[in-house]
Amino acid sequence: MIKREKSGSGFNVQLQPEWPLHKSAVVLLRRLQSGLGANENGIFDDDDPEYLHDFRVAVRRTRSALAQIKNVFPASQTNKWKKKFKRLGRASNRLRDLDVYLLKKEDDRALLPERLKDELEGLFSELKVKRDLEFHNFLLLLKGDFYRRLKEDWNMFLLEQDQEKDIPRSGRISTMDGAHDILHRRWKRVLKKGKRIASDSPDEDLHSLRIECKKLRYSLEFFSSLFPGGEIRHLITRLKKLQDHLGIYNDIQMQKNELDHFIQTRAHQISDENFIRLSTAVERLIARLEEKKETGRASFDRVFKEFAGPENRECFNRLFEMR
Repeated sequence: MIKREKSGSGFNVQLQPEWPLHKSAVVLLRRLQSGLGANENGIFDDDDPEYLHDFRVAVRRTRSALAQIKNVFPASQTNKWKKKFKRLGRASNRLRDLDVYLLKKEDDRALLPERLKDELEGLFSELKVKRDLEFHNFLLLLKGDFYRRLKEDWNMFLLEQDQEKDIPRSGRISTMDGAHDILHRRWKRVLKKGKRIASDSPDEDLHSLRIECKKLRYSLEFFSSLFPGGEIRHLITRLKKLQDHLGIYNDIQMQKNELDHFIQTRAHQISDENFIRLSTAVERLIARLEEKKETGRASFDRVFKEFAGPENRECFNRLFEMR
């Protein structure tokens, strides 16, 4: 697979502060809708895993917008679309995980001594077979009735909302007021969760914080046009550093789980000489990944304190304080 050079978040929508929040929500969702279509052909061609990644980001942002910009659409419709996009996103979870493992092949080889590097080929050959099967299944979904109807019905829903006159009161507030409320709440949730994490906190707590950071990141991107660009970029850069730290930690744990499963499902081959060499390489890789994970965990407190420090707090409070 050829890895496409990333061009940044690729998300930029010009909103007006005086617009009703309902209108801005429709504009945002329209922009995200185009992000799905823009990556379909790249997924079908299957020569670059970043098309799938960008497609998944558009799905997650859509779900996030529906969840965070509350009460601007009928609750029954919002819940329905959240479930449909959740199903779409989940359908590619395993495929994306396998893409990431294969992209990290050389990084994993670099963690091993020279005599063990080539022993990993059996592992990556099997991951490639699993990946191709997941890709086939995901293509069936994209070419099937579920996705076709989702696109048609979603487009119709947005058309109807674009023409909607009977907008609820919560959808008639200004976009600026809505942005202040959403960003203030998201910032407070990240701080609250981050401050609760101690050295003995379970991995699930870091994963939960990672999800909250994503929600805050998406909200900052949604409403970035309403605020001074330099300050927003500064906040996103600081947040991305924390996200990257949590993401690497999470990726390592997921990869360790995959490797553990690989070994456990081959216990019957324990006397096979080729398997013995392969399992030795995989177990050494697991040990090295555990070292990286522990290093990341040890530095979490420092990384989070940098993000939650006085400079960032002052900037958030100034830009997004509740009105």
